[in-house]
Amino acid sequence: MGPAFRNAPHIGREMEKSHLIQLVSQNCENHHIISIWGMIGIGKTSFIRSVYESKEITSMFEQYAWVTILHPFNLHDFVTSLAQELDAHDFSLLGNGVQKSEESIKASKRRCPLVLDDVLSIEEWSLIQPHLPNETNTKIIVTTREASIAEHCSVTYKNIYKLEGLKEDAALALFKNKVFVDSSNTDLDLDMSTQAKLIIKECDGHPLAITNIAGFLARKQKTASEWKKLNDDFSSGHKRIVRRWVAEGYISKTHSLSAEEVGDSYFAELINRSIIEPSEPVPHNAGNIKYFRVHNLMHKISISKSKEEKLALITKCADLTHVRSVTVFGEWRSSLDFSMMRMLRILDLEGTSGLKDDDLDQIGIFLHLSYLSLRGCADIYKLPNSLGNLWDIQVLDVSGTRIIKLPKTITKLKKLQYLCAGNVPKDDATSSIELKESSDLSKMVHEAIDDLEMPDFVAKSVQLGTTALDMTAAYCRKKMQNTDNVKMRDIYHEYCKVKFPSILHGLDMYGVEAPEGIDQLNDLHTLGVVNVAAEKAILHDLEKLKKLHKLGLTGVNKKNSQAVLSAIANLVLLHSLSLRSEGEPGLQGCLDHTFTPPSKLQSLKIYGNLVTLPTWITQIQNLTKLKLRST
Repeated sequence: MGPAFRNAPHIGREMEKSHLIQLVSQNCENHHIISIWGMIGIGKTSFIRSVYESKEITSMFEQYAWVTILHPFNLHDFVTSLAQELDAHDFSLLGNGVQKSEESIKASKRRCPLVLDDVLSIEEWSLIQPHLPNETNTKIIVTTREASIAEHCSVTYKNIYKLEGLKEDAALALFKNKVFVDSSNTDLDLDMSTQAKLIIKECDGHPLAITNIAGFLARKQKTASEWKKLNDDFSSGHKRIVRRWVAEGYISKTHSLSAEEVGDSYFAELINRSIIEPSEPVPHNAGNIKYFRVHNLMHKISISKSKEEKLALITKCADLTHVRSVTVFGEWRSSLDFSMMRMLRILDLEGTSGLKDDDLDQIGIFLHLSYLSLRGCADIYKLPNSLGNLWDIQVLDVSGTRIIKLPKTITKLKKLQYLCAGNVPKDDATSSIELKESSDLSKMVHEAIDDLEMPDFVAKSVQLGTTALDMTAAYCRKKMQNTDNVKMRDIYHEYCKVKFPSILHGLDMYGVEAPEGIDQLNDLHTLGVVNVAAEKAILHDLEKLKKLHKLGLTGVNKKNSQAVLSAIANLVLLHSLSLRSEGEPGLQGCLDHTFTPPSKLQSLKIYGNLVTLPTWITQIQNLTKLKLRST
């Protein structure tokens, strides 16, 4: 390995390096402990070594002492290592217990900087601190992954330093240094440079992630097309993971917190420990962050640990009868045989392309299923009636599908806590649902009927003595170009089962029709988006769902708005509410009724033509989020 790469871990750290050298060089009688913290893999160890190997520090000290904290922590081993590093004068004292080693440390006359690498907890620090040299001119550098530990170790804020990721130029230099390790020519053409920047952006400046990925690419062809194949980073949805935790029994509600709130607290702790990081700036509440990522090293550790504990396996294995959890990424393969997995508890198909209604026909055989996600599966139009067999299911997510009506059998799912359905307009920047682009067929059909006047169309179909279904298919087929391979059945699915019924029933296609009797789902925590335009009976059911924390409704209009507000007023635990009405007149005049909002309401989203804010908003004492759209 060439010298250039040996220096790679601290490429682009010149300003940070200068700052730390200044801290170490200061002759300060107090506050001699400096804390460096940052996510694992950010390069803390390499950075500090580069500082102590600098000319400025080597001219002040002949050597420095370095103790890497081993885990699980052992005090005797630590004190022995510390005494050896400090070059204690009487080594006969070592190995005879902590007290003898302590005497050796105190007897040492050596003055040098001391690095304590990887302190993992405040408890560890409490055990370590009494055994450290107490001379005030001895500089002690502590590295840790948590901000709280850094703050505990250092007395003053100026001695606490967070090591951030590399800037783009430095990250790109490190990337090229590793990819072209055997070549002096590191020039990139425009396409390669574009792909390289996309890769390092996903690494978010983490040197370890950059070197690992670049090292992998060093063994591949050095072309833009090869680099484009790389997709080694995966951002996971916060709510998705929390709901899986609930379904798998990892978390449960407490006396004062819902299971989802417990999950949010776990996420906050993982951020604080630098084990995960958000894919966006961190607000005051970790529960408001939508997406997280795990960097390369932690990802590898997680995979290794999962295999070790038999939590994960490769699908090529012969025996799948004991599989409890299946997650499918990318394209659906009809060859996947789930019939033998009768013990399945988790089936996560979020974002899977090519999944059809027929593929769900056997879903009712998974009697132990507690989690089913079809989120973003754009070719799913309906749920089978056999869904009612899933008595243990707690999470059902069909958001971003083409489903506009839930089956009657869903009322049998007494343990259901999360029921997520419906779509959102693509111009809704506040939405947490990222819909996949419709299939080419969907685009062709929708473009073909955009200029069609529905009353004229229905009248024409009656005049010709044909069904609206046949007329629709014939019209769309005539309007579309290059459709020799398009089946009439597919056109029926795309238009006649979604848009046409929605128009006839006055629905806006962003919610789903829920069956009468949904009030039997007494454990529901989250429900949405439900279309209330067609039926008033659903509102009587909704007001009985006393455990609801989150509710999304669409189809609110002047005829049903008073009943909508009346139902909401009875939901005393409601934390989040979304109300939607597309087009004209929208929500104008719909929210002006006398209404006492739930006292726990924190988030209110109103989508539609509103004109003026309702006066009852001022009564919401705990409101922290208000979002308006199309108003």
